[in-house]
Amino acid sequence: MTTLTNHIRGQIIQGAIEAAFGAADEAYAVVSTEVADALYEHEHGKAEGIVRSLPTCWYALDDTVEFKAEGWCSRYSYNRHSNWTEHDEPVSYLKMSRQRAWPFNDGAISITDEHPLYEKVEALRRIYVRTFEAKMELRSSLVALLASCRTVEKLIETWPAAEQFLPKTTKPEKPTGIVPHDLAAKINKLMGIGS
Repeated sequence: MTTLTNHIRGQIIQGAIEAAFGAADEAYAVVSTEVADALYEHEHGKAEGIVRSLPTCWYALDDTVEFKAEGWCSRYSYNRHSNWTEHDEPVSYLKMSRQRAWPFNDGAISITDEHPLYEKVEALRRIYVRTFEAKMELRSSLVALLASCRTVEKLIETWPAAEQFLPKTTKPEKPTGIVPHDLAAKINKLMGIGS
């Protein structure tokens, strides 16, 4: 019997969530990149050529956009789920499709309901929140199921699909009988039974 440790439980949870939400996370990344590019273009697009003509000490190259908007948290904010790697609010720090020139001392872009890209930013936030809530629901169900099983074998008996999320080193092997041939031959000899 292989004990179902907390480390193994964590790997199963991570693998199951990645399997269930991998496509949604990739789609979110594509949309967030489009929003990041649009935000940069709206705020600095026309001036990018001018900024790049300045001495390099006057600007920075970055492939991310930072903004402030209701319902978004700063990348520096405290993660309330210290044992979970995601925020319940999306982080207002989005990756662009390429590096762009940023003037130094240019703070985060302020997004209010009057900003022309507010609807895109808000739609992105809603996608994130829906996915996050679904992940948390799956995670809590997995935690409850995994807590009810003490061994890997019991887990597979309870939830056969779990086997695909087990680390390779913990997959239970099919039981094989160990036949002690030498010992059996010795017993037969001691008892006078032919081998």
